Amino acid sequence: MLGFGKVTKRFILAAGLLLSTHQSALALSTTASLSPSNQFGTCEIIASLNGSSSGSAYIAVSGGSGSKWVGGAIYNNNGNVDPRPNEALTLDHLNTCVDGGVTNLVQAGASGSFAGNSFMGMTFDYNGAAYQYGFSGASDTSWVASVGGNSVPVASVARQFQIVVPGASVELTGSGTDSDGTIASYAWTVVDGDVTLNNANTDIASFTAPATIDQPLYFTFKLVVTDDQGLASAPVFANVTVENPNTAPVANAGEPKTVAPGAEVTLSGSGTDADASDTIAYYEWTGPDGFGFDEPSSANPYFVAPELGDGELERDMEFSLVVTDSRGLASAPAFVTITEKPSQSRKPSALRPRQII
Repeated sequence: MLGFGKVTKRFILAAGLLLSTHQSALALSTTASLSPSNQFGTCEIIASLNGSSSGSAYIAVSGGSGSKWVGGAIYNNNGNVDPRPNEALTLDHLNTCVDGGVTNLVQAGASGSFAGNSFMGMTFDYNGAAYQYGFSGASDTSWVASVGGNSVPVASVARQFQIVVPGASVELTGSGTDSDGTIASYAWTVVDGDVTLNNANTDIASFTAPATIDQPLYFTFKLVVTDDQGLASAPVFANVTVENPNTAPVANAGEPKTVAPGAEVTLSGSGTDADASDTIAYYEWTGPDGFGFDEPSSANPYFVAPELGDGELERDMEFSLVVTDSRGLASAPAFVTITEKPSQSRKPSALRPRQII
């Protein structure tokens, strides 16, 4: 765990998003949502700002003796209040998160709508440092998180997800910002996976992926930045998947055949994949324009050969098959031609058996 000056190591900032981007509490779109998340001892401080007409702004402390709402209410942006008097945050609740030591809890924005308050959130003292969490500003709103008057720095990674091949040299690129200071240090650590990081105390760490694998391997890395006053950021994460190169599967649409009009015909498709860990997951058949057949996504769809037109002696119909492997890579199309030609002994009223090709 990371200590922050006078603050004991029991307080850490955990996975989440600290926001400094200014957005209007009243004019956010229905899809806009801010969801910072921090850890205080054994409790999680969760906040959300949603600007839809029925949206809300709230801060809650989850953990300890349950979940409690700052001010005991959720504030809808249209001015309505959803009171939760039995679930209001108390000093005792905060103290259960860290086994005591929290004093001077003040909750702002505890009456009226959030849009009518300049600050909605809480402040308190813990082990000699002042903490502040909340949304600041009624119309131009930002998330505020500070300890001892020092704004929490923000870490970020350039690529949250990467897919690489065995033996690849992989870079993890991070950065940090601090609104009232500078970034003093970087700390990359391995969360999941067995690998050694190089330059883990710089903004760009690296490692070499295992050279030989049977199945995909998954790695998760964590970055925390610390500012010039010793305050650490919430961690951010980078995920790397190591997998063998994906060779495209090969489709086989079967052999060309000649069938009689009216016959029920079953196509014989198949697919192969050179990658040992992959299978054929999906078949896609396509016929002539306007042509329909049963189960086009199976290996062996069937159809009834249409009757020939007046004066038509035979007809060629081309079908294509594309197969997709279990990693989503599609094959090149394979083609087969089915030729319709009346049999010499054809009787108009006779039923035609299914012909498997």
